[in-house]
Amino acid sequence: MIKIFIVFYFFLLFLVILFYFFEPIENFDKNRFFKFKEKVLPQEIKNIYFWKTHKTGGSAFNNVLHRLAFKLKMKKIKSFQDLKVEGPKFFGQHAIHNPTIAERIFPRKNSLYITILRNPVDQFLSRMNYRPFEIEIFENYFKSFYHLPNNFTRLKSNKTNIKRFKCYMRNDMSYDLGYVECGGIYNGSKDKLIEKFNTDFDLILLNEYFDEGMILLKNLLNISYEDVVCLSVNERVTIPTKKQREMVEKILPKMSNADYILYNYWKSQYEMISYHLKDEIKILKKLNKNYQEKCTIGRKESFFFENVPYKAYVLDKNVPKYLKNMCWLLTRTDAEIQNIHFWSNHSFNQK
Repeated sequence: MIKIFIVFYFFLLFLVILFYFFEPIENFDKNRFFKFKEKVLPQEIKNIYFWKTHKTGGSAFNNVLHRLAFKLKMKKIKSFQDLKVEGPKFFGQHAIHNPTIAERIFPRKNSLYITILRNPVDQFLSRMNYRPFEIEIFENYFKSFYHLPNNFTRLKSNKTNIKRFKCYMRNDMSYDLGYVECGGIYNGSKDKLIEKFNTDFDLILLNEYFDEGMILLKNLLNISYEDVVCLSVNERVTIPTKKQREMVEKILPKMSNADYILYNYWKSQYEMISYHLKDEIKILKKLNKNYQEKCTIGRKESFFFENVPYKAYVLDKNVPKYLKNMCWLLTRTDAEIQNIHFWSNHSFNQK
């Protein structure tokens, strides 16, 4: 009798655990992943503030943001001196985040605050290989910074502005977010940093869970799948070497403590939510693939700022007329879509 009771007890315990970890989709509250104030509801959001961290996939999201801003007739804020801009507005650029300044233009009561993170090693390697002509001196600066054998003394006479490299060496994303000094280590508590981050931003995107983030945005703002379609417009040319990855993996996880605290926390959140979004993600992935096939005919090497190579999409000249403007927008680089003159003077009529 005791054996039967024990077996029954563990069976019930198993069912409880199963229900807790695999709750049905319809009972899953996606909004528990947002840190909104009580008054902020999707229908009240008029402004979007996107804090763009470096080499995290922010350029891809900027494409989505600019298309959405055009649809919603939002005005673009290019400087935090633009205090007199009235009506719906948006921001999506690099700088050092300062919530006090941001809230002067983007009130928390009606603004959606968004940022994006990436695996710190992958983010750093993307930094290192961004400008092919700087790779050697960047790599040796890293070795010098962490007291590894290097040729930095021989290379530092290079015309490259090496002062900025210091800020990349650890906690690069957290520096963009205003949580550490340039090249600094975070000395506060893990819980306080996570609480600060979750207070500062309403929606946190992850490069590795980009589609999941787009679905959350779609559901949050009650917009369409078409609104969050996204193609990888800035595919890099230079791939990190095995030696680079091994070198960075030995050091960065120990040194970029703030970046890893934030990234690991939100990675665990997305690991939980991903299962519950799988059906919607399938729809989005299919739509992304359809647009890529209809709009493009491969890629070619092009350049940012005249000397930074990337693989650009080649637009299909035979795209149906009703798709031309959408295809044009989907294949714009960050540099193009951020240019307000280029943006405002392009024809978007889909006749």
